[in-house]
Formats: sequence, structure tokens, C-alpha cells
Amino acid sequence: MIVKKAVAGILTAGVLTLGGTGMAYAATAPQGTPNQGSAVQHRDGDRCQRAEGRLDALNKRRVHLEARIDKLQKLIAKAHEHHREDLAQKLEKRADHLQKVKDKVVDRIQRIHERCDGTAAATTSAQ
Repeated sequence: MIVKKAVAGILTAGVLTLGGTGMAYAATAPQGTPNQGSAVQHRDGDRCQRAEGRLDALNKRRVHLEARIDKLQKLIAKAHEHHREDLAQKLEKRADHLQKVKDKVVDRIQRIHERCDGTAAATTSAQ
């Protein structure tokens, strides 16, 4: 427990130090030329292009996770019917884990749409 607190304290101190130096650098850095703005847009375009390339795989994973969760829900119901509470608990734990993984995938899809399209409702409505 003490080690966890020490590591958390060190990480917090590091983040605060880096954040403070970053703000100080931003305050003293010279203003960029208009050409630098177009370079930033170009990098964002590349980032969005790569991220949108991942959308198909993320959507397939979301659908696969939903199917696995549905299958587990059916198995949980069957375990309860047969009075196998120990098995039902194990299956519920696995279903909860898969639900958390699915939520992370959905969040990632939504963030890609927010950053690149500006519309998150495109694929999140299909959940």
C-alpha cells in the first residue's frame, strides 16, 4: 500500500512538473507563421485518416463483443434455471468484463467521430 502511494506521489509530481514547464514554454515561445497552421491541419488530417481506417475493425469488434455478451446472458439464464449459482456467478463476472471492454470500444469509436467528423451520432445510434 505504501509503495502504491509513493508511486502515485512520484507520478503526480512528474505530471505537475511537466505541465508547469509546458505552460512556461508555451508562454515564452515565439508565435508561429501561418504556414505552421497548415502543417498542423495536415497532421490532423493524417491522424483522422488513420483513425477512420480503424473504424471498420472497431465496429466488427463491437458487434462480436455484443454477440458474446448475448450468448453469456443466455448461459447465465440457463445456469439459474438449473440452480447452478456458482456457474452463474462466473459467467456474470465474464459478462461484466466483456461489457467493460465493449464500452471502451464504443468510447473509442465515438472519440474518432467527434475528432474527425464532429458527429458522434453516426455509429453510436447503432448500439
